[in-house]
Amino acid sequence: MIALNAKIQGSVNWRWYWKWTELHSDHPVTTRRWMHETPWQLNGDQTAYQGTVVDCVNNGICQFAPGGLLLRHTYPQGDGFIASVLLDGPNFGGLEGQMHLGTFETRDETLFVSFNVGLADTQVDYYSERKLPVIDAINKTEADVICLQEVWKESDLDDFIGALSNKFPHNQYWLQNTNAVNWAWGHNGLLILSRYPITQTDTLQLDYFFLRRSVVYATVDTPLEGQIDVACTHLSTHINIPPYLGDYDSWEDEQNAQAQQILDHGKVDVLMGDFNSGISTETITAYTPEAYDIIVGGGYFSPYMESDAGCTWCVDNPIASENDGDLVLDHIFLDESYRGRTITSEQLYTETITIKDWLGRSQATWLSDHAGIRISLEATPRD
Repeated sequence: MIALNAKIQGSVNWRWYWKWTELHSDHPVTTRRWMHETPWQLNGDQTAYQGTVVDCVNNGICQFAPGGLLLRHTYPQGDGFIASVLLDGPNFGGLEGQMHLGTFETRDETLFVSFNVGLADTQVDYYSERKLPVIDAINKTEADVICLQEVWKESDLDDFIGALSNKFPHNQYWLQNTNAVNWAWGHNGLLILSRYPITQTDTLQLDYFFLRRSVVYATVDTPLEGQIDVACTHLSTHINIPPYLGDYDSWEDEQNAQAQQILDHGKVDVLMGDFNSGISTETITAYTPEAYDIIVGGGYFSPYMESDAGCTWCVDNPIASENDGDLVLDHIFLDESYRGRTITSEQLYTETITIKDWLGRSQATWLSDHAGIRISLEATPRD
């Protein structure tokens, strides 16, 4: 067993704690011999250190602590890293471990991100090959609150929470059915990640046929905006298989009913997710716009849609359908009380990556079949 415990000090420093008792339990070592003979190595931002532990201590990177060793390194602000540690030599035999670490910039704005990660096994191409790059990209993202959709499997949920817990230590989700065969039909795929403490939570089950649709709520205690009520959701969309056999007249009617149910549950400050609905602009094609209009009619506005910042379902995406044109299906709605504040919008995760498919062939893809979106809510001047 290897016990790791890392934390951000301030905004850029981290510590890695390794317990003696679990380093090499079957080969006890003396501290003196271990200090002089065991090489150590630490990296994560393409910086590597190597030498004996006594050199590490003398250089101020290692420090002895009760029952263990602290390893220190300073990373730049506003980024994410995979830090790895290797303890080698005759006493440890190549013990190693790694973890995601993330840092934040100093800023006077609150950042919200919505991203449909498309981890629908068998439904969106390259599920297995995209998962770790998606986690790495989120770890590098400058954000305060993130709403993820289509994290369908419980195992994927655990992987996201575990890997991103250093940068986003607070989360909210609702596992409604953990049956392994119900990857989509049982779970709603929603996950809220937060940099700041979550003080209250709530959930809402929406009417649905075939794919479970829900809302997860979190009250986030932010330093600039105070307590902010956030909701994360994913509404139904029209699909051909299976045909619609639910309680409404069509997929679109079910989607519209879901939008109204969210409004009826009560207002929030920030309503995020994949709504599978959007209006037209000079560059964007409308797609089942009624649900969007219902949300806007309930006292919200979508800064991203209004800014025409770019598609979220894009013709240029190799794993998205081009039949409907460029669409904006994903939104970060704000309560109308935020109208007039300084808000900027940005399209995320549109870079092309190369993966190996199951046959070993190189394939070009985006991180998901959706692009992500981010809005910045600039802080208001304080007296």
